[in-house]
Amino acid sequence: SNITFRVGNFTADKNVLKSPLIFIDVAYHDGILEKSFHEFFLANNYKGMVLWDDINYFQFPDMKKFWDSINEPSVKKYDLSELGHISGTGLLVYT
Repeated sequence: SNITFRVGNFTADKNVLKSPLIFIDVAYHDGILEKSFHEFFLANNYKGMVLWDDINYFQFPDMKKFWDSINEPSVKKYDLSELGHISGTGLLVYT
């Protein structure tokens, strides 16, 4: 009852920023869309956790580039692939 699915551009709904945990999985990981989501969280001073899918999947090299490029001091980055999905599971904690 406390889970809401958003299909489409969730950034149009600023209420999403109230969520303590967001899971993002897009149809094709080009790294561009993911970067825009990451920038949305930063620009809106989001405080919470975002779980990302396919951070290490060989078929999505641009997703890996996006993941590897994250280096903001206010964001803690964790590779949870050993615990998550074989294609890579990443957690960003925005503080």
